[in-house]
Amino acid sequence: MVRSSGQTKAASTKKQHRPGCKGRDCKCWKDERNRGATAAASDEAVDSSKTSEFINAFPLLAEGVTEHYDILVGESVRSRQLLLNIERAKRQADARNGYGESRAAAHREASQHALYDFLRRKTAYRKLGEFEEVYPVLISAVKDARASVDGLISTDFPEPLKLELEMVADVESEIDPAALAQLCYIRGDDLLSRRTRLEARRQLTIAQIYFDMRRQGDSPEDLDRDMTEFDSALKERYFLPHHSACYEIIADLDPDDCHRVKRLGFNQHASGRRRISSSKRVVLYPGVRFLPGDIPVLFETRPKKDAPFKLIRKNQRDTRRVADLCGAKFVFFSDEDLFKGVERMRCTLASMPGTVFGEVSNIMRAGRVDPTNKNSHEEFRAWKWFARFADRYFELQFMLVGDWLNERCSHGRENHAHYKSECNIRDLYPKLFPSSLYLDWTNPAILRSLHRLQQARIWS
Repeated sequence: MVRSSGQTKAASTKKQHRPGCKGRDCKCWKDERNRGATAAASDEAVDSSKTSEFINAFPLLAEGVTEHYDILVGESVRSRQLLLNIERAKRQADARNGYGESRAAAHREASQHALYDFLRRKTAYRKLGEFEEVYPVLISAVKDARASVDGLISTDFPEPLKLELEMVADVESEIDPAALAQLCYIRGDDLLSRRTRLEARRQLTIAQIYFDMRRQGDSPEDLDRDMTEFDSALKERYFLPHHSACYEIIADLDPDDCHRVKRLGFNQHASGRRRISSSKRVVLYPGVRFLPGDIPVLFETRPKKDAPFKLIRKNQRDTRRVADLCGAKFVFFSDEDLFKGVERMRCTLASMPGTVFGEVSNIMRAGRVDPTNKNSHEEFRAWKWFARFADRYFELQFMLVGDWLNERCSHGRENHAHYKSECNIRDLYPKLFPSSLYLDWTNPAILRSLHRLQQARIWS
């Protein structure tokens, strides 16, 4: 094994410690570990010495990328082992088949089997299944990863920035995970080669999360099915059956208070001329359902389709930690109706049967909804808890209509679009699109353009 110059240098400084060193808890040991990890992670072909360009080395997502360099070293070693296995399988295919016209197809098949065998023997996939069953799921997961990155670029960025974030053609067109694993190791120090390596690793990282989700029954199709089943159960047990109406909601906004709701009015909408929104007034015509006692409630459902991004943003690996893959929101028109709706939901879930846990609320107090979530804003007001129904967790939010409008229409941090954009700028975009290869995420002009896009989206 030939070591890189960085590894040799790290080895030569291994025993240089300060006088009075107290062992592995001493700062010099930590400094040494960081130097060694950074050096070990570097490779002439991978060019991953900069941790900002090293999201992950397939096949596992490293937790705490900026802190736990030893994990990065381990993943880099495993990733190189995978590449060696693929190259060995291709040479064996040549030995069996010669160099006929079908060489490319033989190489692709051998690479696929090598990746499958590596996942089966070297990772936690103890019950992986047969190749013919597993590999199509891997390919579907790669397609999910490509669609999610394309969707993020198309929805979160204005037109001039989209062009700078588009994927390299060789990566975007590749759906075979074994071929992507080889693209992680193409040589070259030019910008195109570095972006190809980074984007191939990014695709594999996100694809593996989708692969885990599909094996656990959390695919987008599974989420849609379970959300529909939950909705049907609520129609039967929670809402009054066959009773709905269209309401007119009129909210005057206060420009001096981040366009939050200043005055609010609503009524059951009768046929006639529809009023339209303006910069200081929002007029909505949502359909509402009813609870016993003719209590109107606006009901929204939300299956989370970007769970991999949430995991990457939080430096987490286990997809089962995302408890809000499915969610529902209940919007009421008075405090009294909200409390009645919450109590009826408790009784309904108990009879479904279901369970309730993790209850938090700032409806009747100041502060954040969840004091442990430092990203949340005090102006976002809701009563929130989790429910388990039919082996699925649902995040349920109960809100008043004024707070619901502020979440959608205000220019403050309680606006969900602003909240999500702020989290992504800080914790997601620098990992998916590191500044050394794409955009400077501290550039005020770029931040202003992203903010203006969210502002424009509020009225779209």
